[in-house]
Amino acid sequence: MIHNYLKIAFRNMKRDRAYFLISITGFAAGIAAFILIILYVQYELSFDNYHKNADRIYRVIAEIPRLDNRSATTPAPLAEALRDEFPEIVSAAKMRDLNNLVITNDENSFREKQLYFIEPEIFEIFSVPFLKGDPNTSLDDPFSIILSERIAEKYFGDEEPIGKVLTLRERLNYKVTGVIKNMPGNSHFIIDLAVPFKNFSRFSGVGQGWESSFVHTYFLIHEGANPEDLEGKFPGLLDKHMYQNSETDESLKTKFFLQPIKSIHLHSHYYDEISVNSDIRYIYLFSSIAFLILVIACINYMNLSTARSIKRSREVGIRKAVGATRGQLIKQFFGESLFFSLIALIASIAIVLLVLPAFNNFLEKELSFNPMNNPLLILIFVLTVLFAGLFSGSYPALYVSSLRPVDTLRSTVSRSAGSASLRKISVTVQFMITIVLITSTLVIWDQLNFIKNKDVGFEREQIMVLNFSRRNDYDYIKNNIETLKTELLENTSIVSATVSKCLPHNISVGRPRLSGDDPNLIVEAYVNWIDYDFINLYGIEIVDGRNFSKEFPSDTEGAVLINEKAVKECKLEFPVGRDITINGSRTVKIIGVMKDFHSKSLHSPIEPIIIYYRPEYLEYMSIKINTARIQETINYIEQTIKKFAPNYPFEYQFFDEIFNRVYQTEQKLGELVGTFAFLSIIIACLGLFGFTMLTAGQRKKEIGIRKVLGASVLNIIWILSREFTKWLLIANVIALPIAYYLMTKWLQDFAYKINLNIGIFIFSFLLVVVIAAITLSFQSIKAACMNPVDSLRHE
Repeated sequence: MIHNYLKIAFRNMKRDRAYFLISITGFAAGIAAFILIILYVQYELSFDNYHKNADRIYRVIAEIPRLDNRSATTPAPLAEALRDEFPEIVSAAKMRDLNNLVITNDENSFREKQLYFIEPEIFEIFSVPFLKGDPNTSLDDPFSIILSERIAEKYFGDEEPIGKVLTLRERLNYKVTGVIKNMPGNSHFIIDLAVPFKNFSRFSGVGQGWESSFVHTYFLIHEGANPEDLEGKFPGLLDKHMYQNSETDESLKTKFFLQPIKSIHLHSHYYDEISVNSDIRYIYLFSSIAFLILVIACINYMNLSTARSIKRSREVGIRKAVGATRGQLIKQFFGESLFFSLIALIASIAIVLLVLPAFNNFLEKELSFNPMNNPLLILIFVLTVLFAGLFSGSYPALYVSSLRPVDTLRSTVSRSAGSASLRKISVTVQFMITIVLITSTLVIWDQLNFIKNKDVGFEREQIMVLNFSRRNDYDYIKNNIETLKTELLENTSIVSATVSKCLPHNISVGRPRLSGDDPNLIVEAYVNWIDYDFINLYGIEIVDGRNFSKEFPSDTEGAVLINEKAVKECKLEFPVGRDITINGSRTVKIIGVMKDFHSKSLHSPIEPIIIYYRPEYLEYMSIKINTARIQETINYIEQTIKKFAPNYPFEYQFFDEIFNRVYQTEQKLGELVGTFAFLSIIIACLGLFGFTMLTAGQRKKEIGIRKVLGASVLNIIWILSREFTKWLLIANVIALPIAYYLMTKWLQDFAYKINLNIGIFIFSFLLVVVIAAITLSFQSIKAACMNPVDSLRHE
């Protein structure tokens, strides 16, 4: 019998191959999209889980309650104090990243983005396997360096790296003493190069006392230790080391609290994070989309399966007439449905394997598809096949198999009211989901367009940016800035050049505390160091006072620019020419007030800004160029830079590209949601196609009688469409408020955002109506144009 059932299944597949191909393709595409999103969600949730003791590893976070300021950095001596004074702690260590450091090997120079100053205890806390060298002794020498596999291969190829020398900042030689396994991408920090922390002051000049917070402090607690009890001891530790005999206001005292390492990637957005973290809200969003896509795919598959099954009533009658029992028919129909669901699953796996490399490239992730090592995927496969197979096979198995042979052979089969209602509801649900996804896509795109075109208070176009790394790099350039700029400006295609510590879209250095007339009013500001040309090159408006000028030599010492926000928060009525206090001790003079500009992304409100003239602190050189002869201008800039720094690895970016990368997460979100919205439209239309095909097939005789009695083609189309139109309207009424709520919540993450207007929702509604009408009209017109004689012979 099984052989016979399979033969019948393949015959039906061959006879209705178009509908079979549509249903399998839609179902497979839905499952594939679901799998891809689940892989992404699993990857995001797995950050830092690979460490052997991940459940017992914590990071210390610092907070100043009065200033509502939480930072991922702490004072350097904290790690040693934790090791010495807290018996609950197995080990503690500090680390600090130093990005964009130029490293030279022979004649080749590279800019490295993942160099860390670490203590050897880091390897006691985290699972970082050594391939070569000893973790206990590799950092004993102050001028030792540890490399990851990829970096060792990059610099030395197949040669033995241990004992080789790399030069940092063109003068400091470090000997390779260890090679570690590449850390996986699902880490909130990735060590590619590591040097002893004891050398950090040589690079940064930052003090090592309790008064300065600049390191990331991690520790591992003993099994059974209570982190809450440990956290309760921090106030005493701070009083002992930071606030001895101090009269500091309690609200301005630093507080420490613990953060589990596994929560950093999705739940941490503090000041001075090691890397840009994701957000748990995106996990909820993509999980919801994955589930909705799967629901749409299952509904579509079930509708098309039901539509096909109505044609099999005569087969049931004949089988029953020759002795088949209802139980055998139920087994046959359920077996066929499960078999077809399995085919769809296999097709979806093929789609995933085909699409995954491009999906990884788009997300810039390292997702892997390995079901045998992923029990969740196996469970999803089994549940999907069982749910879709059993549900889609339920109509023919439970209803069609119950028909009397005499009714099926006489073609007197009536429609099942329950089944019809279920199909209507299922199509409504499909389009509800589709409308929500379409509306969300339009809102996200609208917000991104708003960001792209918003006046952020500075110019973005035609500006080339060179990164000169940190202080002490390329001293010859730093000591000859004006000479370099003069030589660059000899090229008529170069309009202007300037140097600065930060670019205007990301001023995030320091948090000096400003105070005006009221000593109790303390305002935290962000700081930047620039030269004379920065303000003009970026087109930042001075609304009061003046810019830094060579005509005023005193500008080089004790003069500052502040923005309107700083004036407002410090409550300064006439700011220009007056003094302002920095950190309660240093006094500087305000020479100008800048119009507020967005020194951070539009997620954040405008912050107080203070700017000094300090070109020697340069990290970036910005060069404004004409659009004509761009490549020739770039070549000229490279040659000029090489005169001052022969080993400089000439790399450049345009500022508008740097600016756009700030919103890369939102851009990818918009593209992903748009892609899945398009996929949901396709799948939903396939489901609607099956629904109308079934309706038209069941009402062929009625259509023929109506045409004989004089009904026009338009009358027939309306009769077949009006019921669906009602359900489409219901779908919109339910879906649009849901989309409004979801997008309102999403936009709350932006301090500056669009206003949701009714036009977006009207457009979503009309788009879905037009798409649905096109899909519906195919079967409706075909049925309406059929010869009445053929329609009346149908039954």
